[in-house]
Amino acid sequence: MHLKLLRTRKPAFFTRLSPQDESFLAFETPNLHMHVGVVAMFEAGPFRTTGGAIDLAAFQRYIESRLPFVAQCHEKLARIPITHREIWVDDADFTIERHVRMVHIAEPCGERELRALASEIFSVPLDRSRPLWDLAVVDGYRDPSGDDRFAVICRAHHAMLDGLAGIDFIGALLSREPADAIVPAPAWEPAPLPAASRLLAGEARRIASSPLRLVRTISSLAHDAETRRGFRDRSLAVVRLITNGVRGTTRTPLTPVPSPARSVAWSQSDGASERGIRARLGGTRDDVTLSAATGAVRGFLKRHHVGLSGLRIRAMVPTNMRTRAERGGFGNRVSILIVDLPVDENNGRRRLERITESVAQLKQTKQNLGADVLAQIDSVTGTLAQRASMWLAIRTRSYNLCVTTIPGPPTPLYALDSRLLALYPLAPIFGGQRCNVAALSYAGTLHWGVNYTGGDDADVCIFIADIVATFDELAAAAAAAPPRIALVPPPDDTTAQTADPHPAAANPVITPGVVQAPR
Repeated sequence: MHLKLLRTRKPAFFTRLSPQDESFLAFETPNLHMHVGVVAMFEAGPFRTTGGAIDLAAFQRYIESRLPFVAQCHEKLARIPITHREIWVDDADFTIERHVRMVHIAEPCGERELRALASEIFSVPLDRSRPLWDLAVVDGYRDPSGDDRFAVICRAHHAMLDGLAGIDFIGALLSREPADAIVPAPAWEPAPLPAASRLLAGEARRIASSPLRLVRTISSLAHDAETRRGFRDRSLAVVRLITNGVRGTTRTPLTPVPSPARSVAWSQSDGASERGIRARLGGTRDDVTLSAATGAVRGFLKRHHVGLSGLRIRAMVPTNMRTRAERGGFGNRVSILIVDLPVDENNGRRRLERITESVAQLKQTKQNLGADVLAQIDSVTGTLAQRASMWLAIRTRSYNLCVTTIPGPPTPLYALDSRLLALYPLAPIFGGQRCNVAALSYAGTLHWGVNYTGGDDADVCIFIADIVATFDELAAAAAAAPPRIALVPPPDDTTAQTADPHPAAANPVITPGVVQAPR
């Protein structure tokens, strides 16, 4: 196999972070860690040594052989002088050993010990002096089923990627077909850092061009009816987003005491059941995820003796704004919806119906454009608009948790001939939130992940058990319901991290040389 290098010349290089990417750096505090990640389960295959351990050196060589396909893995943060805007530059001190390491756990290490390790890792921020990703290979883990497998805990900063970019990132590190041997990558050479004068000159041009862009926008509004309609829709979206956020939520134990400690848990459901729910009961993937999360929140509130009548409980739902042409790139292209959760509803099917109606109304009013407009405003103001919106969201308790749905590849992926068996997503917790619920579909299975703060291990286990129980309730209701015209679920449109419904988006695993930072 021939590796296509992403660049053959070595001029001075840097890439600006988008305002939205920068905002995730700005949001990060000692109690709020802005990394995303997965807990992955692999067949041990060629990585199991005759002595029974996992061959870390072989796994490092394999990952290093894939890095030419993901250029940003070699890049770290730097700052432009005076303005202090963040940029990506090549890390001249990059070594694979700093990013792919082994964590030894005393045997027997089962599911509980693995979750404790993942919780510990997710409680610590990434080192900003290095490229913002790492993999922890777990030595000593023994799967309860008895299968020969090993676990990898993967993290990357949210400034580096969103949910869909994360799937492309994983797809670049792995392959669609098993392979017998590692194909060594050519030696990587870092590009030199740009001169401070060049950075300052570029920043001066960017600032000077802002008034010109404003003039062009005003001119388009004056002369183009389509532009005026778009401006009106986007302006109303911002008003609706802010108005909805200012209304706030009910004060409940869902608002935790700030803490850096995290507890994580994961589980899985049958992907066919999820498709059956959509086919027979209606709704999108995201509606189903929201409904399952609502059941878990309802259980949480009942355990804490909170009356359910009249509560205003909301979820922040990341919404994909990435076009088909933008697939394969790093960074963030998301907006948000703020969705009311019907925790007072006892019937799972009715909860799904109410959520589906609510989300459809939000889409009709184009609320998801609001946060996208704030990101565009920040192309001039830095991260001012998005930081102000986050401050407002925390002060007013605009939402209580984050719920995201990520479409993964429908067919298995491989590291050499070691098959990826499971992929449990973990997303960051924002200010004033109790948890983040993520659902990721992979190879016919729906994988659930919960990142939780302010509770103990037992609390997060009950929470994710309630998610699965609510999902199973929906699956049973769907099995008993007549088909809605056909047993083929409707395609999902642009909702929480969901790709556009084109054939190419059905398998987001990319080909070598596609996933790269803009150069």
